Amino acid sequence: MEPELREYIEIFLTESHEALAEVEPMLIAIEAGASVDDNGVDAIFRLFHTMKGNAAYLEFRDIERVTHHAETVLQMVRCGDLTLDGGVTDVLCLTLDYIAGRLDAIDVASSDRGAELDADKLVHTLESLVDTSRADNVQQTATGASEVPATAPHRQTASVDVPDPVEPHRRNHDTLRVDVRKLDALMDLVGELIVGTTAVIHSPDLGGIEHDGFQKSAIQLSRITRALQDVAMSLRMVPIDGAFKKMNRLVRDVARKQGKEVRLEISGGDTEVDKTVAEVIADPLVHLMRNAVDHGIEDPATRVASGKPPVAVLRLSARHQGGEIWITVADDGRGIDREAVLAKARDRGLPGADRADLLDKEVLDFILQPGFTTAETVTGISGRGMGMDVVHRNIEAVNGHIEAQSTLGMGTSFILRIPLTLSIIEGLLVRVGRTYFTIPLLEVRESVVAKPKAITQLSNGQQLLRIRDRLVPILRLGDFYDIGGEAHHLADGIVVVVEDRGESMCLFVDELIGQRQTVIKALSGFLGTLRGLSGCTVLGDGRVSLILDVSALVRQSMRGVA
Repeated sequence: MEPELREYIEIFLTESHEALAEVEPMLIAIEAGASVDDNGVDAIFRLFHTMKGNAAYLEFRDIERVTHHAETVLQMVRCGDLTLDGGVTDVLCLTLDYIAGRLDAIDVASSDRGAELDADKLVHTLESLVDTSRADNVQQTATGASEVPATAPHRQTASVDVPDPVEPHRRNHDTLRVDVRKLDALMDLVGELIVGTTAVIHSPDLGGIEHDGFQKSAIQLSRITRALQDVAMSLRMVPIDGAFKKMNRLVRDVARKQGKEVRLEISGGDTEVDKTVAEVIADPLVHLMRNAVDHGIEDPATRVASGKPPVAVLRLSARHQGGEIWITVADDGRGIDREAVLAKARDRGLPGADRADLLDKEVLDFILQPGFTTAETVTGISGRGMGMDVVHRNIEAVNGHIEAQSTLGMGTSFILRIPLTLSIIEGLLVRVGRTYFTIPLLEVRESVVAKPKAITQLSNGQQLLRIRDRLVPILRLGDFYDIGGEAHHLADGIVVVVEDRGESMCLFVDELIGQRQTVIKALSGFLGTLRGLSGCTVLGDGRVSLILDVSALVRQSMRGVA
């Protein structure tokens, strides 16, 4: 294949995928009767029109045929000869699936969306919509022509000429498409630059040497390195709107299959996330939205009987919170029954299920266990208990956390907390014995020297530190990891107060070294599962610092593990 033709095809694939992502939510919004611009159907028609012209230009005949017949259906909708109801929307959504499958096949992608559809059958279905509508129009004309007002608009039959092809190589000169592998390589180099900069500025060879010129140059180097990091990170950021828009179709289809009425409200779609994050959250969002419609939301009759409106509201939102992205899926359905979850957890013998003092958030954490479900029946949508496990694993894979909140009879919310960047963080470097740890700075609240009178010891040996009228549990990192430590008495070391999801704990260390930009490296698989660690980083002198997973440490401390 000639390079120029290949370039045209790549542009066609990109622009067509973008068009499909735009058409689907518009179709569903119009069908639902949402407030849509009068030109909404015209916009959808133009997108199909352009896609057909480009497909004809590149001789993708199946896509050309299908889009041509979809155009005919949309033309009849524009003229008022056909109503964009659920049945018509179903067929047009199938058309989008078919086109997506063909585009994937052209791109030799792994996705098989729409692959099971047949072009001839799809064209026949589209033609049937047109023929049925025309037959209805003929019958109406024969039986009620005398009742048609003289000012009635002239109804046209759908006849669309093949458009002049839109040049596939036309592009926006304000943007430039870059291979994501080059961006990955750039981020790797920025990471190495940060490690190198740290090695120079904090070199042990410079200990005790005062040199004003060097200090000024070091500050300037750090400033430039940080600016370069920000630019490199911004190149990988994409709006989360692409993942959110796909949920319109999902919610519509599941709700129709379940006989439920659901209004999806989306906000924060312009929030930008790392491209890797956008890809990772796709599956978790699908599972959360399906579960919300299938398990969380009641059918209209049940909702009315309980004093709720028949139409349920499902909210999907995203926002920046500190150095994290918070994605929230919230419904106003039946909520999660705490006692049912506890009974199931005890029946399965899950650790901690027999405790009498379990907090609500701890009970809800049980639903994240593999195979956990309280559903009585298995449906074609959910019920086997695998969905929440997938959500949990995918979010933890990017060092994120999931938090559930629920009120019985009122609804359920799931909050996905994901780091803004997956490779570089600000960290607080501490030392315990000869081992170095890095604590993510966003989770550090303060550091204090523990005074003996502020320390309380429980009968089980757990020590608590009083901080402004609050008793906060203390975790000795040296004992927890069995690495010893120089400071045996709390007054001889430093206590770092950290917080996760509103819960605080104290980490006891020997020395507080200072703030560092930290390049996250994955822990080697041969080490197995290590408690409370999310990765490691290389220090300026070549030593390794372990990065603490504060959320895991807090959870273990709450359950009395520490």
